[in-house]
Amino acid sequence: MHRMLGIRDGRGLVHSFLVDLGMVLLLGPLLFLATVLTWVMHWFQEFVLSPSRLPPDWVNSVPILFSLLLSTIMFYLGYRYVPYRRVRVGPALAGAVVASGLWEVAKQLFRLYIRRIGVYDQLYGPLGVLMACVMFVYYSAVVFTLGAAFVASLDRGRDPK
Repeated sequence: MHRMLGIRDGRGLVHSFLVDLGMVLLLGPLLFLATVLTWVMHWFQEFVLSPSRLPPDWVNSVPILFSLLLSTIMFYLGYRYVPYRRVRVGPALAGAVVASGLWEVAKQLFRLYIRRIGVYDQLYGPLGVLMACVMFVYYSAVVFTLGAAFVASLDRGRDPK
C-alpha cells in the first residue's frame, strides 16, 4: 500500500511493528465478529424473516447488505489507518466500498463454486477444506490490493506531508 500511495519514509521498525500489531488485534476480532454476526443474520433470516410474509428478494438481500456493511467498515479501517500517513476519508471510504463489493461477489461466487462445482474433497481428501481456505485467502488479498490501488488513485492529488 505504501508504494501505491507514494510513501517513502517509514515510521521505524518498532513503531511499524506496534501499529501493525494494533491493526491485527483490531481487525482480527472484527473479522471474527463479522463471521459470528453473519451466522446470527443467517439464523435471523431462516427463523424470523422466512416465516414472515415478506418478499423473498428482500429476505435474501438482508444478510448480503449486512455483510457489505461489516466488510466496508473493516476495509475502511485498513485503508485509512494502515499507511504511514492518513489517507483522506473520501478515498478510504470509496476504496472500502469497492473492495467490499468485490469481496461480497467473491464470497458468493466461491460459495457457489464450492457447493456446485468444487471437487476439493475428491482431489485432496481431508485437506480439501485447507485448499479451499488458502484459495479464498489469496483472492481476499487480491481484492484488498485492488481496493488499495483504487484508494491510491483517488488520493493521488493530495499534498504529501
